[in-house]
Amino acid sequence: MAAPRFDRSIVLVLAAAVIIVAAIAAPAAQSLPEGAVTVPGMSAPFSSNGCSGFREAQFFSCCFAHDFAFWAGGNWTDRRAADKRLRRCVIDVGKDRLRGDIAFLLIRLGIVPGVVVNDGWARAWTGTPRHRFSALTTDQKLIVADEKQRVCQAMTVNPATGNYTIAPRHLRTEPRELRAAQAREFCGFSPPAR
Repeated sequence: MAAPRFDRSIVLVLAAAVIIVAAIAAPAAQSLPEGAVTVPGMSAPFSSNGCSGFREAQFFSCCFAHDFAFWAGGNWTDRRAADKRLRRCVIDVGKDRLRGDIAFLLIRLGIVPGVVVNDGWARAWTGTPRHRFSALTTDQKLIVADEKQRVCQAMTVNPATGNYTIAPRHLRTEPRELRAAQAREFCGFSPPAR
């Protein structure tokens, strides 16, 4: 009996998925960006590393909002909702359902490593007695809202693009911009034009 043949493209796709999941599951950098501010009860202020290589320039706005949700944490329902918002954003920005499904699949694959290694979920509360997948307390929700307000108020409009430049203290990558639509959705209002 002949051994089953494996299609080389399937092996390459699976290898790429493993590499991407490992990158997603890598623990967040412990050093804080310059100018980052911590508040009592929070172990690390928000910062984003973008899309971890997944079509970085095109989908950065989607990944930035997803990174914020990951930073804040919450229960399993919050995690599912964050991942679904990422999928919807990638579909909306890329006008391509397949890319949205791939982004969703890759981030959901990170759940298994996320149970074993720190994938960044609830990074704001690392080192506190809070369980990673417990609901946020009222005080924690206030801290998250304050941090989001700080992030949004630090954005500036790029007159050439109409997009919003993110303050370097909120990035663990090179300077980036949020698309105007995602900035409005993320901030709940148009960030101040400076």
